Amino acid sequence: DNDLPVTRWTYFPGNQPAIIVTPSSPVTEVTSLAEGVYNFVLSANDRRNDFKSDTVVVTVKKKPVEDTIPKKNPRAIAGDDLKITPGTFNLSGRGEDDDGQVVKYEWTQLKGPLKITPNDPLSPTSPLQLKDTGTYIYQLTVTDNDGLQGIDTVLIQVIPGKDKKWLWILVGAVLLGSSVSYWYFFIWLRFKRKLILYFMDGREEALAEKLMSKYDKSDGCLVGHATRGNIKQMEKEGLAFRLLTPGLLTINTPGEVREYHYSLKKGEYVLKNVTRKSKGHRFVNLLAGVSSSRQESTFPAYYIITLDSPLLPKYSDTLESAGLPVLYKVPQYSYVVKVNEPQQLERLINKEEFPFIRLVEPYTAADTGFTVNKEQYARAAAGENDGRILLDVVLHSRDEMEQVITMFTGKGAIAQGTYNRTLRI
Repeated sequence: DNDLPVTRWTYFPGNQPAIIVTPSSPVTEVTSLAEGVYNFVLSANDRRNDFKSDTVVVTVKKKPVEDTIPKKNPRAIAGDDLKITPGTFNLSGRGEDDDGQVVKYEWTQLKGPLKITPNDPLSPTSPLQLKDTGTYIYQLTVTDNDGLQGIDTVLIQVIPGKDKKWLWILVGAVLLGSSVSYWYFFIWLRFKRKLILYFMDGREEALAEKLMSKYDKSDGCLVGHATRGNIKQMEKEGLAFRLLTPGLLTINTPGEVREYHYSLKKGEYVLKNVTRKSKGHRFVNLLAGVSSSRQESTFPAYYIITLDSPLLPKYSDTLESAGLPVLYKVPQYSYVVKVNEPQQLERLINKEEFPFIRLVEPYTAADTGFTVNKEQYARAAAGENDGRILLDVVLHSRDEMEQVITMFTGKGAIAQGTYNRTLRI
């Protein structure tokens, strides 16, 4: 009868600890709850002193201990044992990691008649000069992005070769003719490694700047290149750094994981291949038609930019000044930006304006994660809750929330609430 009642929350038993923050409001927060059973009573009376009450029972359970999955060590594969004649031999190893990626390689000698260090001990493949006969053992140590390590060894037996002077003359001529190009392409170009170095004080900052070349600087870190010798010096000085892997870019969206594999040719990274692994859109074909095709974009559109290093404030400021602010991060070094017109896209792929960006790709339906709980879907299919299911939809930007709500309600969905970029329907 349009008479606004007066409400109040109470609870019993009274010996249980609880604080009703706003007891005179129909909606209130309750704090200081302990394990146990609470009976909360909402009472209401109007100006005629008509009185009603209702009770809700709240059971507080002890928080379960979450299972932790231990990280797995990476696997080092140093190659098969073999016999060779004296000369140049290529160590050829690799690393594998089931729950991350290998970020560091290192070859060390365990046995041999002479101490012979590989030409490039920090690379999975490295030339090795074995001129003296005997048994050599080399160990490959790989380190993943969690700091875990794996090791493997390879045994090399160097046996005497046949004395063929004409063969040595031919080999010498070939080596002499190719020495310049070999040094340029296989030694000099790979002489420097890209890394991110973290400094804690002015001394470490000055030392880092001295040991690195062509770096970008931010608060507490530098991103740039350093020679193998300087990297060894960093380890001796106790500097904190992490080697980056420009030869592998990973984009991990809710819909799929893509890996871009590059090879270094004449100082430039050239794309070799791309591997894709879909995360699986369970039951999505029953709810909406999702295409994985990457069609030409209409504007405005969302794009994923990928770096081979973290997004430094300097990089973020450069993007924002071009009207392309970063909306959010996509693991590992990828970020989503909104492109409003073709001219912005042309600028985005301009290496001179944005040299820190390695890859620009449109954010498509294949990148969208859309998973329905199996049990909830089965109950809805059986007719429970009028056949409806509950979904949380995450948007690129909250600015589009009103438009998306209109679209869903037009299709018969019920919008239940929003939080930041999330809409519950």
